[in-house]
Amino acid sequence: MNWIQTLGRIPQRIEQTTPKASLQVASSSADTFRNRNQRSVTKILTRCIGSTLLLAMALNQASLPCLASTDPYLNLPTNSPIDPTNGFLTRDAETDRYIYWTIQLCLRVSRLRLTTVAPVLLIGYGLWRLARVKQVAKFLRAVTGTEKRLDFLEATPFWDQSDVPVDTHTADEPFHGTVISSKRIVGPNATGETKHVTIDTKGKAPFWEGQCYGVVPPGTREDGTPHAAKLYSIASTRYGDDMTGKTASLCVRRANYYCPELQADDPTKKGICSNYICDTKPGDEIKMTGPVGKMLLAEEGDSEAEYIMVGTGTGVAPYRGFLRRLFIERTPANEFYVGKVWLFLGMANSDAQLYHDEFQLLREARPHQFRLEYALSREETNKAGEKMYIQDKMEKHADEIMEKLENGAHIYFCGLKSMMPGIEDMFRRVADSKGIDHDDWIRNLKTKNQWHVEVY
Repeated sequence: MNWIQTLGRIPQRIEQTTPKASLQVASSSADTFRNRNQRSVTKILTRCIGSTLLLAMALNQASLPCLASTDPYLNLPTNSPIDPTNGFLTRDAETDRYIYWTIQLCLRVSRLRLTTVAPVLLIGYGLWRLARVKQVAKFLRAVTGTEKRLDFLEATPFWDQSDVPVDTHTADEPFHGTVISSKRIVGPNATGETKHVTIDTKGKAPFWEGQCYGVVPPGTREDGTPHAAKLYSIASTRYGDDMTGKTASLCVRRANYYCPELQADDPTKKGICSNYICDTKPGDEIKMTGPVGKMLLAEEGDSEAEYIMVGTGTGVAPYRGFLRRLFIERTPANEFYVGKVWLFLGMANSDAQLYHDEFQLLREARPHQFRLEYALSREETNKAGEKMYIQDKMEKHADEIMEKLENGAHIYFCGLKSMMPGIEDMFRRVADSKGIDHDDWIRNLKTKNQWHVEVY
């Protein structure tokens, strides 16, 4: 029985199980009138709640997005519960049983007194949440291949950063990767185009989460010298999106300059490297350097560490790698970590939200460990009625953020360097209101290696 058939039969089943007499309010006794009226209201409310619950269940089940065949940056293992023909999670018999018994509960609840309605509905809701959690867990296992333990690229012990790979390849001796896929990951109303580009490195350019690769575009400058490498944060874990340890993914926004006079993009001022990467196709060769950077490496030696991650635009890239390593992939870090992560992302609008589906599913799967906050500047306003920027969203939680930092949390910043003045001014205002010397406070965080900044 599919969802449409199930939902379609609900009104019919309700009609069949509803005595017509219960809909009539006629009695010579006031007590009888009151009892019947209470039962009738109970039936109506219960059936409305039950039908709404069923509809929510069906919509959740039917519309759970899965970046399957439509999103090449997720390579699904064979025999996964994802239907590659439509990109949705397929239903299984166990979840169907939850739906069936919840329908039965709703039909039977309509015959009960008001005092017994609440606990039965709570039981039904509990069954639904259990099914949903199992569904999310199955999705995460499917898209990441978490049935397999990943430990072949780990240090000994896994948190030891003494052998982090740095500058394995230089501009003089770059490595040549091959583009596997290039996928647009923003909606039609996003401010610009952003792509998730997966590259086959053949395992010759190992990296750690939080590092960057340099990309060398073809051609030369006006003076005849080769273009310099442009750095891009890596958006996958060291095992890659396919779990082989031989691929890496970049999150790249196409840089264009809009000329007000021409009322169009000025091709003479476009970003050379970003446009080159965004225009690549599967099979294209790409010259790369690196990896570079240690500023954004996670402190994995502390199983209870708390991370506050702040990013704008493509600054979300390293955080995707962190989150997949800590919460999704079956790595030593995943098995060890019991702390919490709080992610703040600044975007222009909803269509510009990067990896939104992944983060939403992760939030459902790890509600006690993962928090997510968006600042959508063109859709939200701050307390002054102006555009909501990342510092405004953080200021709403400033007391909690500062308390976490005082207790040893690590805070990371990645994205456009233009975001930092606003964030620093926000912290200064909050510190002043608490009688704290802002400069000493920041200096102390840096001394304890709690303040991590990588902006561009």
